[in-house]
Amino acid sequence: HRLPPGGGAFVAALLAGQALGQAVDAAGPELDLPSILSLLIAGRAIVGVTK
Repeated sequence: HRLPPGGGAFVAALLAGQALGQAVDAAGPELDLPSILSLLIAGRAIVGVTK
């Protein structure tokens, strides 16, 4: 699957250890958060959440 607009920056920020809110900010206003989260969960790229 192709990542939606802002998806690459969002994933890169998460991989760099940034918090979810910071990753959303890094992705910019074009990011569709529900879409990218659904895609990552369905693809098993997100397997857990920590505080």
